[in-house]
Amino acid sequence: MSAWRIASAVALGLGCSSLVACGGGDERPKATVSSNAGGTAGAGGSGVGGSGVGGSGGAAAGAAGADGSTGGGASSGGGASNVGGSSAGGSGTTSSSGGAGGASEPDAVCGNDVLEGGEECEPDGDAPGACTEAGFETGTLGCNADCTFDVADCAGVERCFDARDNDGDGNQDCEDDDCEDVCGSSCDETPLVVDGYAVNGSNRGHATELQLSCAPSEHGPEVVYAVEVVQDGMLDATLVVGNFPNLSVAIRAACDDDASERACGGRRATAEVTAGETVYVVVQGVSEADQGAYELFVASRAANVCGDSSWDPAEICEDGGRASGDGCDADCQVEATELEPNDDAADAAGWAAPFYAEVSPAGDVDLVEIVIAEGPASVIANVDSLATEGCSLALFDPYLELLEDDGETLVMANDDYDGYCPRLVAKDLDPGSYYLRVSESPYSVGQRAEFPYGLRVDIDWCGNGIWGPLEECDDGNTADLDGCSASCDTE
Repeated sequence: MSAWRIASAVALGLGCSSLVACGGGDERPKATVSSNAGGTAGAGGSGVGGSGVGGSGGAAAGAAGADGSTGGGASSGGGASNVGGSSAGGSGTTSSSGGAGGASEPDAVCGNDVLEGGEECEPDGDAPGACTEAGFETGTLGCNADCTFDVADCAGVERCFDARDNDGDGNQDCEDDDCEDVCGSSCDETPLVVDGYAVNGSNRGHATELQLSCAPSEHGPEVVYAVEVVQDGMLDATLVVGNFPNLSVAIRAACDDDASERACGGRRATAEVTAGETVYVVVQGVSEADQGAYELFVASRAANVCGDSSWDPAEICEDGGRASGDGCDADCQVEATELEPNDDAADAAGWAAPFYAEVSPAGDVDLVEIVIAEGPASVIANVDSLATEGCSLALFDPYLELLEDDGETLVMANDDYDGYCPRLVAKDLDPGSYYLRVSESPYSVGQRAEFPYGLRVDIDWCGNGIWGPLEECDDGNTADLDGCSASCDTE
C-alpha cells in the first residue's frame, strides 16, 4: 500500500487515519499451541502472567503469574521490560519480583509554558495550530487560560461520511442532525474518492438498502463512494480496519442496482474497469452490529502484470516477484510438485519439501501422504499462500485435515490460523502413514474457489536429537534425570 498516494486532502477534505490492520479470520476454530503462561525464573516476571507493570509511581502491584509467581510488589511494580510507573524501573532478578517502580509524574501546571499531561495547549506557549486538530475544517486555534483550545475562530460543515466532527458540535456523521437526510439513503449522495487515494469513514448510522453478493441478507449499514477510474485494467478497493467492525466491500457499476455488482470481498474487492468510467464502491457491515470506522483505499492499475503483487485472473499465482524456484515462476504459474489426480489415498502424493500445488478446478481435493518413522510424534502442518495477501484478505480460503492411514478417518482439522490460511498441530501420533487433505473451506468466504498453495510439514519425536517446536529440549535419548526428560521437558 505504501506505493499508493495517500492524500492529506482528497475530494472530501480527508486524510488517512492511523488505523492498524489486523489479521483476518472468521468465527471458525483456530489451531492452538500450549505455552508457559507463568513467569520464568531469572527473567524478572517475563512470562505472560508473571509480568507486572506498576501504576503511577510504581504504586500498584504486578499481576500474579499463572504458575503462582507474582509480579512486583506495591512499591516495586516493575514488569516486563523493567517498566515501573512513569520511569524505567530496575532489573528484575527472579520470577517473583519485577523491577523497581519509577518516580511518580508531577501534576500538570497550566501557564508554565510547558505542555504537560492533560493539557491541550499553553496560553503563552507554541501556537496550537489549525482548527482541524479539534475536528473543525477551517480556522486557527487559540488557547484559553485553562490550557484548553479556544475554538472561536473555527468553523466547518458536517460531511456525514468521514468519521469526523467537522462542525465541532460534538456529533460525528449520522449522529449529527445535519446528516439526517443524507444518512437516510445510500445512493442519494455518494462522496467522491479520487482514484489512487484513501479516505477515512464510518458506516455507523447509515442506511441499510443494498444487498452484496458476499454478505448475508441480514446485514449492517453501508456507505457508497463514487470513483472516477483513471486507468484501464483493474480497480482494487481495500479496507483497513481492526478487529471490529467486520465489513464487506464491493464494486458495482450503478449505486442502486445490486445486479450491477462486479466484485465483492471481505477486505478487498477487485474488478475490471475502463478509464473514464464511474464505478461505485460499497462498504457494508456484515451484521447489524458491525458499525464503525475504517480506512478505504481505491486504485486502478494495469491487469495481469506478473510480479506486481496483485493476483489477477490470468495469473495462477502471484508472489510479488519474477524469480523461479519459490513455487511461483516468472510467468505467475505454479511450479507444482504434486501429481494429479490425488484426491484419495490410493493416488495421494508423497510429501517432500518444498511442496507446491493448486486446488483446481473448483471443488478439487488434494491428499498428501506423510510418514511417521518413530513415535509418539508431533506434526505441524501449514498451508501457505502463493498469492500475495491471498489469505489475509480472504482472496481464497483453504481447509486442512489430518486423516488416518485409511485416508478417510479424521484425526483433526483446522481453518483460519493465519488470516484464512490453516495451521494444524497434532501430538502423540503413533508411527505409520497419515494423510493431509487440502481443499476449499466448507465455510469459505474467499473470492476464488481455485487457489495456489505451499504445504509445510514438520514431523518430530522426542529423542531424535532435533529440538522441535513443541519440545523444551531434545538430547537425543528418552532417558530421565539427565536434564531432559523422556518426554523432552527440561528437568
